Amino acid sequence: MAGRICLVESLILGSLVHSMMVYRWPGSLLKELDSAIRNFLWTGDVSQRGNVMVAWSRCCAPKSKGGLGMKSLVTMKKAYLLRFTWDFLTKDSEFFSFIRGRYLENFLLPRVRYISSSIWGGLKEHISALTADSKWLIGDRSSVRFWLDNWLGFLIADKLDIPVEVRKFDTQPENHYYINGVWNFSPDFIIKCLDIVRLIVTTPIAPNSSDSRVWSKSLHGQVTSQLAYLHLRPSFPSVAWGEVDLGFLYPSSSLDLWRAIHNRLPTMDSIRRRGGPSISVLCFKNAETVDHIFSECSFTRTIWQRLSALYRFHLDSGW
Repeated sequence: MAGRICLVESLILGSLVHSMMVYRWPGSLLKELDSAIRNFLWTGDVSQRGNVMVAWSRCCAPKSKGGLGMKSLVTMKKAYLLRFTWDFLTKDSEFFSFIRGRYLENFLLPRVRYISSSIWGGLKEHISALTADSKWLIGDRSSVRFWLDNWLGFLIADKLDIPVEVRKFDTQPENHYYINGVWNFSPDFIIKCLDIVRLIVTTPIAPNSSDSRVWSKSLHGQVTSQLAYLHLRPSFPSVAWGEVDLGFLYPSSSLDLWRAIHNRLPTMDSIRRRGGPSISVLCFKNAETVDHIFSECSFTRTIWQRLSALYRFHLDSGW
């Protein structure tokens, strides 16, 4: 099984990365591939389901949280497209400038008309989420809408409850209100929105650089594939044994120990639930469970006692 994990990580997942970085794969196909990888991991056969398995979501958890550190294709697809969409919105290379001109209108808003494209579907899926989770840093003020973009930590339009039907007519960039280094507001706006005005005039401005977008989920403000995956994957609580170094064990032995901790060894009691016998093959007396194999069986106790005498370690009195 340890060899199959290496094969999945290095070959199967690696061969799909480049395509996932651009195209939106169908969710049903990815779930089917995840199922095939899971079957291969446990049985060596993509079409044969294992008998006693740890849940796939748990296998995809980090090792420090009790998993195997595997990667879910469904989450990988979302993470790579999130990174691609971020590059699409923020990078100034010829490629991204060209496709922004094709798919977006002023202020990086998606075009309303239908666009036939093999990559637009994946981009469109994540633009709203990235916009909600990002903030503008003000430079030359040419790319940021005063009312409808997040440059204060919130949308001014939301704070003032501006109706949706009115918002679509806002096409004023910030430099419409910032002239010759001075903010220009009407007296009525200052009186009614004094707290917002105070925040505006204290917001840093870098007039010699372009406006830039930062992602709130990252310390450095940028989206990477790894950070996107960590953000999107399910969260798991840490486990006390997750940081234990098992490098001194053979990979197959460490995996057996991992399965034992999760109570997912193919013991007779697990097989019995699927219609098989349940008697222990070590003592032929009691039901075979994980606890019985490692501590309760008379055969196992004899081995532990001999190891205790040989290596001089203490066993509890119950042994």
